Amino acid sequence: EEMAIGAVKLGAPQIGQAADLTVDGSAQMADGEADQPLRLVRLDGTEGLFDLQAGFSNSTRQLTANHDVQEAEGGLIASLARIPGTPSLALTVSGEDPISDFEATLALSTDDVQRLAGTVRLTESTVPAADTASPPVVQQIIDAQLGGDVTALFIPEYKPFFGDNVAFDLRGTRTPDVGISVETLNLTSAALDLTGRVDLTPSFAPSLIDVSGTVATALNLPVVL
Repeated sequence: EEMAIGAVKLGAPQIGQAADLTVDGSAQMADGEADQPLRLVRLDGTEGLFDLQAGFSNSTRQLTANHDVQEAEGGLIASLARIPGTPSLALTVSGEDPISDFEATLALSTDDVQRLAGTVRLTESTVPAADTASPPVVQQIIDAQLGGDVTALFIPEYKPFFGDNVAFDLRGTRTPDVGISVETLNLTSAALDLTGRVDLTPSFAPSLIDVSGTVATALNLPVVL
């Protein structure tokens, strides 16, 4: 189903500022196939492009996630997120692979300086079922690593907490008969060191939560949270 709207007027009460946009897109979902491109462009004099493409083919198991967001200073996202100075912003997500070995790269920049980047990878493998009398099952594995200097995204008072390098590392698995197991969970910054493990049943009920961490600066100064 195609969609094309020449002009959409959004008011400040809805999105924080008034904006005029064109909307073009389509939604196709049938027999396990999905293709949903969406493109929004601002028309009111402030540069803004939201080009979002997502799709999945059941026959080829191909997953697509290609997103490109570009906004000038004072744009919608920076304003809604209350980023100091409402800088220009660029966000890209790029991935197009079989879901059994899929990798997407992510990058976020403000004022033409990269603030956060990383990868998310999805893979599949066949493992024995928890019930040994049952046939093997497909295990899905997710690996995510993100990092960067995000201090420009927050007010200056938070700089001692984040420092110039925030790092996030996650590895987890999902099997139909066991559930979800987040085996690796690490989040570090200048004043934070968080690590742990989380297990969920197939119905997403927690079966294990083991998370610990510290909040402290190298000089043991007070930390603003």
